[in-house]
Amino acid sequence: MSTTANWILVSVILLITACGGGGGGDSETTPTEPTTPTEPTTPTNPTPFVHSKAESTQLIDQQRHTLRTAIDWKNPDETTRSITWSGPGSQFLDNSSVMNPQFHATEPGEFMLTQRIESSKGRIAEATLTITVTQKALSYQEPEDASIPKGSVHRFESAVDWQDAGETTQTVSWSGSGSQFLSESDTLNPTFHAREIGTFELTQQVASNQNRTVTESITITVNEITDIEAARFLQQATFGPSMSSIAEVKSLGFEAWIDHQMSLPIGRHITHFEPVAKRDEKWRFHAWGMASTYNQDQLRQRVGFAFSQIMTISFKAIPLLYNYQTAVIEYYDMLLENAFGSYRQLLEGVTRHPVMGHYLTYIGNSAGERPDENYAREVMQLFSIGLIELNMDGSAKLDSNGNTIPTYDQTAIENFSKIFTGMCYPRPMNGRYCNRFVEDGTPFSTPMIFYESYHDQGEKTLLNGLLVPAGQTGDQDLAAALDNLANHTNTAPFISTLLIKRLVTSNPSRDYVRRVAQTFATSNGDLAAVTKAILLDKEARYGQHASTFGKLREPLIRKTHLFRALNAEDASGLYLFGPKNSMFYVFGQAPFYSPSVFNFFMPDYTQGELNDAALVGPEFQILTTTQLISLENIFFDMTFKNLTDKQIHYPVINRNPLVQAYTEHGVDGLLERINILFTSGLMSDDMEDTIKEYIEKMYEQSSNVSPELIVKYVLAFVLQSPEFVIQR
Repeated sequence: MSTTANWILVSVILLITACGGGGGGDSETTPTEPTTPTEPTTPTNPTPFVHSKAESTQLIDQQRHTLRTAIDWKNPDETTRSITWSGPGSQFLDNSSVMNPQFHATEPGEFMLTQRIESSKGRIAEATLTITVTQKALSYQEPEDASIPKGSVHRFESAVDWQDAGETTQTVSWSGSGSQFLSESDTLNPTFHAREIGTFELTQQVASNQNRTVTESITITVNEITDIEAARFLQQATFGPSMSSIAEVKSLGFEAWIDHQMSLPIGRHITHFEPVAKRDEKWRFHAWGMASTYNQDQLRQRVGFAFSQIMTISFKAIPLLYNYQTAVIEYYDMLLENAFGSYRQLLEGVTRHPVMGHYLTYIGNSAGERPDENYAREVMQLFSIGLIELNMDGSAKLDSNGNTIPTYDQTAIENFSKIFTGMCYPRPMNGRYCNRFVEDGTPFSTPMIFYESYHDQGEKTLLNGLLVPAGQTGDQDLAAALDNLANHTNTAPFISTLLIKRLVTSNPSRDYVRRVAQTFATSNGDLAAVTKAILLDKEARYGQHASTFGKLREPLIRKTHLFRALNAEDASGLYLFGPKNSMFYVFGQAPFYSPSVFNFFMPDYTQGELNDAALVGPEFQILTTTQLISLENIFFDMTFKNLTDKQIHYPVINRNPLVQAYTEHGVDGLLERINILFTSGLMSDDMEDTIKEYIEKMYEQSSNVSPELIVKYVLAFVLQSPEFVIQR
């Protein structure tokens, strides 16, 4: 029989068997048990599904890569029921139960992953891929944890170098609790504003254009401000701390305290002068002493004092000003008014003030004559850009030969001097140009104006080749010139450095200068922002233990500190800082009485060991042997006596809180209070031991030593100590 016939026969037999056997139709069938329902089974002839599989790939360390897959079951009622990823490497997936997870290459190696997809019909699709992770150079400076007091700011310092010419940072993000206190959340180094006490967790994630990422978590702890921290802050921001001002700073926090101070009404000196307006300069000293010691806007007073030593005028060079004490006070008030405005606005206020016009001899200059070059030179050298070109951190720029680069030359001086021609008092009597006798009788009280017929209207070339066209008005020329100075790249680091030296430390680090100068530059010279950047910078707040940090405190500030710390009050209602002989010859300085436009001391003055250490100490320039002895004698007298004679009239300091501290808590309680008020927590162990030994000897010599006498001697000792004299 053929093979085909055999196949047909077998098929027939199988068919008959399946239908109940090969017997006749009378055979009985055995009943079957009911069957249990089962899951749907795969169709006998299913439509093939389409599985787009993730491909094997090679990544570099820290790169993120999305595994892209897709599946189409080709049946309208068939859907994906589950997805799983398994195998070595699955621990690096952000989610192992989704179709397209992201693989984060956190370590080098070769990883094999298996994806298993099951449908609602029980069908399964599987695929395996290999991911190879290789190392690639990456430099990451991580932001660090910080513990800071309330109201301070903390600027993160981190950096990423992908070390690949084609790879750059694409995105930066910050998240977590505390991110709401960041100045911005999409930059590498944002500023954290410590507005609330607590612990905050932040996460920084940086991604490159090649999809690599680095991530770091940071903890910021914000603490209560201590008495010591508040006192240090107030030494820099005011004319001296008191227990009430310390409590205010602790309550508000550093930043909010600054904002509050800037919102206060301007405490003008003229309000202290008018009731006793006289030509004698001691009344001007009286006005300065009252405002500096008692005015509520202490921050403005301290910053204004700093500017009075940068944009200096002085009686010593212009005796004419003795007859116009009010005008000089109004110049000081102009500095106060502009202390938190724009630097450009301050510069114009200084330039237009008649007192400066007289002091630097450009008032009444006329076109057609060689104009006086005094102000043109000093407005560049001292008030804006300095002598040499600077980097943003205050360091000198050098040419190819390693030499410094001058910021201006004689041609620039001559062109700027032409800008200031035709400026003089408004409202001259009889219409005469620059007639000192004016209609309202106060030639120095209002800003100068331009008289066009006396103004040089020719073309002028200023810094960086700026061309001031011919035919402009004096106001137009002045605006161009002041913009030229305010926007010069040197102005930000030059003015920032001077202000840091006046308020915080004589030798700021390059990084400190750079941070403040960047604030100056990016804010267009907003002096409120610059002041805040100076006082809240981490070097100002935490730099006191560095050997190069700090400054010699000016004698006038040491005196106001004593008065403010002990709530000095003048029983007679008349408060003088003393006559010229006391102010200048004893203290070495007096408001607007400097020897020259360079102030009482040069900002880069150095000598002896300071010079050997490549440091500067500006205030040491006025510290002569005679002045030092006279000054300490005055402080001793103020501590022990009530100086109220006709020549030297000081307010009476209130020693009672110190006496109470000693009476109730002994010498330790007294030293604790003095350490807060006068040495800002930097009283050394040697100093404490010396004071305690001296008190013991006082008791050995007499058993009737009064607490008040103890306080007088201890206070006199502290006021002459390095811990008080040096601000840190």
